[in-house]
Amino acid sequence: MADCTAGKKALGGGYLITATSITVTANYPTDTDTWTITADESGTFNGDWSVQAYVVCATMAP
Repeated sequence: MADCTAGKKALGGGYLITATSITVTANYPTDTDTWTITADESGTFNGDWSVQAYVVCATMAP
């Protein structure tokens, strides 16, 4: 999960996975200022991996 700093809203998001054979199972805005990523091992993958969520934030006009 990635969060915007106070007062900013999420415009979009994405992820970086450090291994192959990993399936992204969710990639969506959780609310107006947070982006969520979940991933799972595919098939018989048995190695180390990590996933990093990114969020693009902006200050919205009143």
